[in-house]
Amino acid sequence: MPTKRRVNDFQEYVTNLSVRAWRSDNALRVTPGEFSEGNIEFCWHDFNQANSKGIPNANPDGNNVYDWGDSWTFTTKPGYGCLQVHNYQQSQVILSVSRTGASAGPTTLRYASLGIGNRSEQADAEKDWTTAANGASFTTSDLYVFVRPAVASKGNGPAFTIQPQPATVGIGKPHALHAFAPGAVRYQWFKGTTPIPGATGAWLDVDTGTPEKARYSVVAYADDANYTVSDTVTVCVASRDTLLIIR
Repeated sequence: MPTKRRVNDFQEYVTNLSVRAWRSDNALRVTPGEFSEGNIEFCWHDFNQANSKGIPNANPDGNNVYDWGDSWTFTTKPGYGCLQVHNYQQSQVILSVSRTGASAGPTTLRYASLGIGNRSEQADAEKDWTTAANGASFTTSDLYVFVRPAVASKGNGPAFTIQPQPATVGIGKPHALHAFAPGAVRYQWFKGTTPIPGATGAWLDVDTGTPEKARYSVVAYADDANYTVSDTVTVCVASRDTLLIIR
């Protein structure tokens, strides 16, 4: 949770967003399914309604509301704080836990703002539960977060002597990732959690045709029962190069 003891903060797009939801009356507040992108907001200070990141579908028609496209303000630390996951493609809040840093005491979460789905569907009303302050109304307030690893090593796989390296490259420029594990009989490269068809060598020619930030890893196999997973690295494909002219 974003509190004074955890000073990290980030506001980023995510890929391969899987949404699962169930209610006994089937009155779901989120749309289940597989989505190519979403976004996450995690901060331990204050934030406001401005859509500084240009998140699609955020603050439509200039409505000054809290939703899936807010902006950090750094004047107060620790500040209000939030942990929010959004499906901006569906204009939906998936999960929101806000006001986690508004109190430094042990009862902080009693005053937190909690919600699944949009708080309101009205265009000029708050979507992400930022100001709900409804934590004390829950008789049970356990939050379970499940993290699904991309791939896990198994058995006695070959050890990597060369790991893939992160990089930033220009759009359309060739770039290859390389790894080596002595004794490996084959490799399998992954983009996120998805195996890349045909990418079974010690190198990978990265697709740089589209601006994106993607995570890659590779598995080195001794056999099907013994394999090792490499480091996961990020390759950022920039939309254009920057030319700096100094006179």
